[in-house]
Amino acid sequence: MIILTALKIIGIILLVILGLLFFLLLCILFIPIRYDIYGKAGEGYEAGFNVSYLIGLFKVHGQYDGDGFDIKLRVLWFKLFEDKKTEKTIKDGESQRAEEGPETEPENCSRQKYADPVKTEEKKDAKKDAKEPEKPKRRQKSQKDEKDNAPNTLGKLKKLLEDESDKEAISHIFNVIIKLLKRIFPDTAKGRVIFSLGSPELTGQALGILSLIPMFMDKRLHVGADFESDEVYVNGNIRIIGRIRLYIFVLAAAYIFKDSKIRRLIKHLR
Repeated sequence: MIILTALKIIGIILLVILGLLFFLLLCILFIPIRYDIYGKAGEGYEAGFNVSYLIGLFKVHGQYDGDGFDIKLRVLWFKLFEDKKTEKTIKDGESQRAEEGPETEPENCSRQKYADPVKTEEKKDAKKDAKEPEKPKRRQKSQKDEKDNAPNTLGKLKKLLEDESDKEAISHIFNVIIKLLKRIFPDTAKGRVIFSLGSPELTGQALGILSLIPMFMDKRLHVGADFESDEVYVNGNIRIIGRIRLYIFVLAAAYIFKDSKIRRLIKHLR
């Protein structure tokens, strides 16, 4: 009886541990990583980001305010990492080095170095000849191998593009990537931005590319272009808020490895 009760207690403890591990795994996969990115441009540039995970258990904060960078990592209320790099301190250090001037060597060292330069050069040449054996010419061989392998790689690419199953595999991969990007893209984007790239053509092309990104289709984000300005500039402010769940990547990896056509494509690429 004592053995049975001990086994029951051990089994209950193991079940509790497995349940806690399963619960922790579900939390890691389904609780989102929240991110908040903001920036300002005008008289000066300011930018920053906040990332939190597991309901604020892990927090990362970064900021650039014109004077330097500031990065902090927190777990609960404990600060694990902090790095402050200000531009003022960097400039002060550079100015001190410039004021000190080049490092001067003592007279004894200069005498030892320049006592007999001819003999020292002869000794160095002798040591190099003794240490460095004749190296085989590998560069020429590698270039020849690359030239020989170039038509093989082109032939493989042609076969991949001609094969229907490989085409379907590539289209499946693109579909997975598009679905991932849709889940990763921010939920909200706020702000008002006006920019110019110095020429109407470049500014129009940039505006057209931005209009294809779903984030810039949000009504709360107003993006304007200045086609008349000859200067390159960006004015305004923007804030992007979103979340990422890790189970999305697990599902995408499982789908890729489950698809036989994608596995066949990977074998062909190898």
